[in-house]
Amino acid sequence: MLCIGISASAAELADISNYEFEKEIVTLQALGIVEGDETGNFNPMEPVTRAEAAKLLMTAFSYDGIEYPQTETEFSDVSADHWASGYIQAATEIGYIAGMGDGTYMPDAEITFEQACTLIVRALGYDLFAENYGGYPTGHMIYANDLDLIDEIDLSNEDVVTRGELAYMLAQAMEAPTVEVVYGFMLSIMQGNGVNYVCPMSKYHNAYWVNGTITATPRSSQAVQSGWVDIEVIYARRLGDEYINNTPTTFRCRTVDGDDAVNELLLMRGDFILKETDEGEYTVIMIVV
Repeated sequence: MLCIGISASAAELADISNYEFEKEIVTLQALGIVEGDETGNFNPMEPVTRAEAAKLLMTAFSYDGIEYPQTETEFSDVSADHWASGYIQAATEIGYIAGMGDGTYMPDAEITFEQACTLIVRALGYDLFAENYGGYPTGHMIYANDLDLIDEIDLSNEDVVTRGELAYMLAQAMEAPTVEVVYGFMLSIMQGNGVNYVCPMSKYHNAYWVNGTITATPRSSQAVQSGWVDIEVIYARRLGDEYINNTPTTFRCRTVDGDDAVNELLLMRGDFILKETDEGEYTVIMIVV
């Protein structure tokens, strides 16, 4: 697998090449959910604290550009000046976080597999359904499995989750069907293809996976302006009204690279992440070939 990111805003992470969840980490980076440290590393084998998990969760399940500044929290061990207090409180108010049951959150404790699964299942809207199967942790683990969040993860419930493993789970969650509230009281699981499939990747980040081929660049066609490419899309996952099912359709997409780099991509076949940056206008932010 070769990941080619053409988003200039995201520097290449130095320590994930050939890592088992490289694609998932780069996907989250392209969406602006994760980033490297000051040395350019992601540190995929490092454990995740509960504070870090809260920030990652709220970044993944929030609309682009929303920030959560430091604030007072409901937990006695998370002060207003804690670096993650805004994320922790926001996740608490929404219902993703319930704390330890004694008024604490334990922000510096390493998050366990069952805790991470519970946060993500709640963020996807399945908390009430999980309660029907025993609630925390059994019901949430059942739904984490049913939603394909943990297919490649081999951990026991109380094992500590690493940054790479949590990135995999969040990347899987980005394409999982969400539960929507209809008319304030009815829960509806949105499933299927096209406009009937609401997932966090499209809902919060206006981004979509497609498979296809770059058929034109500024060098090959005068109709393609500088910094753009034509992509013949063979298959698209949840691309709204323009959902494609085995019918090639050409999209003219903006890129963030100059012509020299873009021209080298001519005839490249692979998976692309397209981000809708204007109504009906898409920017290529990631290529996987």
